[in-house]
Amino acid sequence: MTFGDLAAQRRRGRRVAGWLAVTLVIIVTLAALGAYWKLRSVWTSINHVAVGDLGKGHTSTTTR
Repeated sequence: MTFGDLAAQRRRGRRVAGWLAVTLVIIVTLAALGAYWKLRSVWTSINHVAVGDLGKGHTSTTTR
Protein backbone atom coordinates (compact mmCIF):
# COMPACT_ATOMS: atom_id res chain seq x y z
CA MET A 1 0.00 0.00 0.00
CA THR A 2 1.48 3.32 -1.01
CA PHE A 3 1.07 6.76 0.45
CA GLY A 4 -1.25 7.69 -2.45
CA ASP A 5 -3.55 4.80 -1.59
CA LEU A 6 -3.73 5.90 2.05
CA ALA A 7 -4.49 9.48 1.04
CA ALA A 8 -7.28 8.35 -1.29
CA GLN A 9 -8.68 6.13 1.44
CA ARG A 10 -8.69 9.02 3.91
CA ARG A 11 -10.42 11.31 1.40
CA ARG A 12 -13.05 8.67 0.78
CA GLY A 13 -13.57 8.25 4.53
CA ARG A 14 -13.94 11.98 5.04
CA ARG A 15 -16.37 12.20 2.15
CA VAL A 16 -18.50 9.41 3.65
CA ALA A 17 -18.35 11.06 7.09
CA GLY A 18 -19.36 14.39 5.55
CA TRP A 19 -22.37 12.89 3.78
CA LEU A 20 -23.32 11.03 6.94
CA ALA A 21 -23.17 14.28 8.94
CA VAL A 22 -25.33 16.11 6.39
CA THR A 23 -27.85 13.26 6.37
CA LEU A 24 -28.05 13.24 10.17
CA VAL A 25 -28.57 17.02 10.27
CA ILE A 26 -31.43 16.71 7.79
CA ILE A 27 -33.03 13.86 9.77
CA VAL A 28 -32.77 15.71 13.09
CA THR A 29 -34.14 18.92 11.53
CA LEU A 30 -37.11 17.11 9.99
CA ALA A 31 -37.82 15.33 13.28
CA ALA A 32 -37.74 18.62 15.20
CA LEU A 33 -40.05 20.30 12.67
CA GLY A 34 -42.43 17.34 12.78
CA ALA A 35 -42.56 17.47 16.57
CA TYR A 36 -43.16 21.23 16.46
CA TRP A 37 -45.98 20.89 13.93
CA LYS A 38 -47.58 18.14 16.02
CA LEU A 39 -47.33 20.27 19.17
CA ARG A 40 -48.88 23.24 17.36
CA SER A 41 -51.77 21.13 16.07
CA VAL A 42 -52.48 19.78 19.56
CA TRP A 43 -52.12 23.23 21.14
CA THR A 44 -54.52 24.90 18.68
CA SER A 45 -57.08 22.10 19.09
CA ILE A 46 -57.40 22.85 22.82
CA ASN A 47 -60.43 25.01 23.60
CA HIS A 48 -59.08 27.93 25.64
CA VAL A 49 -61.43 29.71 28.03
CA ALA A 50 -60.88 33.24 29.31
CA VAL A 51 -60.85 33.29 33.11
CA GLY A 52 -61.07 36.94 34.05
CA ASP A 53 -62.76 38.27 37.21
CA LEU A 54 -61.96 35.24 39.34
CA GLY A 55 -62.99 35.69 42.96
CA LYS A 56 -64.40 39.20 42.57
CA GLY A 57 -67.68 39.41 44.39
CA HIS A 58 -68.74 35.82 43.76
CA THR A 59 -70.03 33.67 46.57
CA SER A 60 -69.07 30.07 46.92
CA THR A 61 -71.73 27.56 45.94
CA THR A 62 -70.23 24.67 47.87
CA THR A 63 -71.82 23.69 51.18
CA ARG A 64 -70.19 22.06 54.15
